[in-house]
Amino acid sequence: MAKWHLDDLGNALGQKGWSVLDELAGNDYDLSGSWEIQRSTRESAWHIDFEGLDDMKTLPISQAYGCHLREDRKAKLYFSKQQTWPERLKRFLAALETATVDPATGIS
Repeated sequence: MAKWHLDDLGNALGQKGWSVLDELAGNDYDLSGSWEIQRSTRESAWHIDFEGLDDMKTLPISQAYGCHLREDRKAKLYFSKQQTWPERLKRFLAALETATVDPATGIS
């Protein structure tokens, strides 16, 4: 992934009213790390998990190849070439808008 993927994602989230509260460490297996995001302080924070499983190591977030919303895995995004990136990012943001999370379990 290029730095512009992360920049675009962060900017697009901000334009939709989301704030990145924190960057959390990965799990040393398949997750490079996570962004804790929140739109309103009246709602729980959600997590964007960055996927970075490589041959024998876990890649840092800056080298992740995709991400998904932990609380609703239907919202996922793979970092792609510039030609297809805008549409993929748009679909991911739309999936965030329609994500459903069970308040009791925190997952869809």
